Amino acid sequence: MKLKLFSLLALCMSLFTNLHAQHATITFTTDIDNSVTIYEPIDGMPNHRIPTTTIFLHKGTTTDYKVSHIDSFAFIRCNFALGGRSNPLLFPNDSLSIHIDNTSQITFGGTNQAGLQYIHNNFSGIPLLEKYTLPINRKFRKYISQEKTLESVIAEINNTLIEPHIKSLDSIALATKTSANYINTIKKEFTLTLNMDIINILNVLLKNEKYKPVEQKDSIAIRYHIDSIFNKTAAINLELIKFSLASPYIHTYIRYHGDKRKMETHDKAIFGPYIDDFCAPENLQPYLLGSAAICQVVFNTGEMDIYKVKDYLNEKHPQYEHTKLLNKLMKDKEETTDTGYNKIFIQNKIDTLTQLKEIPGLKGKYLFVDLWASWCMPCRGEFNFTKDLHNMLKEYKNMEQVYISIDSPKQENAWKGCIDNYKLSGYHLMASAELQKNIKKLVFADSPMEIPRYFLLSPEGEILHADLPRPSHSTELKNALENTF
Repeated sequence: MKLKLFSLLALCMSLFTNLHAQHATITFTTDIDNSVTIYEPIDGMPNHRIPTTTIFLHKGTTTDYKVSHIDSFAFIRCNFALGGRSNPLLFPNDSLSIHIDNTSQITFGGTNQAGLQYIHNNFSGIPLLEKYTLPINRKFRKYISQEKTLESVIAEINNTLIEPHIKSLDSIALATKTSANYINTIKKEFTLTLNMDIINILNVLLKNEKYKPVEQKDSIAIRYHIDSIFNKTAAINLELIKFSLASPYIHTYIRYHGDKRKMETHDKAIFGPYIDDFCAPENLQPYLLGSAAICQVVFNTGEMDIYKVKDYLNEKHPQYEHTKLLNKLMKDKEETTDTGYNKIFIQNKIDTLTQLKEIPGLKGKYLFVDLWASWCMPCRGEFNFTKDLHNMLKEYKNMEQVYISIDSPKQENAWKGCIDNYKLSGYHLMASAELQKNIKKLVFADSPMEIPRYFLLSPEGEILHADLPRPSHSTELKNALENTF
């Protein structure tokens, strides 16, 4: 009888899960052969670090992809190999299309098409930076220079940036078939994002010695505005964690309002700066700690005792996808640990590309240059093709591979950790500001400086090809090299 009851209960639970863990479908089309790397949420939490899958897209064909386990909503990240990125919001049973043309422009169709297009055009990547982040910074400069009061700047940001956007979303809801659920969720995402910009600036005013006179004058008002944002924005709960900026928002919140006593039973030597996560509600801790631990493994930042953190998560939260993924990542890393690859760090001061030809080991060589950064996920995605690339370049005499990173000096650990993680044999250099200017002028000319970028230098330091195909497009890359030589 007990066995039958257990079986019935299990069946009911399975049916319940299936009813609540639904899916959505994305149909991809492209004007040229391309690929898309998809980042599905982990435990319902936005995922910007671990690719779920990579799909190769062929010109003139449609490719369907099913996003599973959507209970209420989910933000999905899609990075296209030839440029372009989208972060569509999906609901259960959504069916949408994403088309990318040969200039990396993205258009949407299907469910909530108008809303998706509006958000992509106005609130992603560079549009977000130009329309909101930079204007917010400029308005606060007027406060720092004492041209305006803190209250007037906050009011101006609300009246000229936040409210007009909210009204635009409301008009889309009235004029199109975009659902009210979509509009309301995007409003929350937008508000959370801009509020994080504001909170970060206010925190700088409080903590940076440069702004001490400002802090002394208005410290109470600054703290009041931070508290008012926290009071108006969604509470710290499981629903909030689904939003793109949930993690930094929660971390900032708990530093202000978290119960610091919860940290006392844990060792900072193990959890490092993420010990603050224990100030969050208990049901959020496995999400936050799991995400931080995965970041440590992927970026090799060394801020946590990752083995002890793994043991803790397996003991306390073994059922979470974060924990299972962390176990897999660390197992894979241990199995592939190899110190036999040949990395050479260029110690010389390099301000121009032509100076590379003076480096011992590079004199008289053709240079295949990979311009990248540790924070660039498409760059990291291309490292999965490193072995094939090395084998291809071996076919050419006097060819060396040079990796030039545009990381900042503060990111040196992440830069070197990434090199070790992907076993990048070759010459390595972190570009100075002068070298970046030289690369911008010679390689990109009037175009924006975007990475990853691959180019070929002659033994004399001249650019033979300024924009080679990516390693993931091996056939095109091979043809480009053959045509160059």
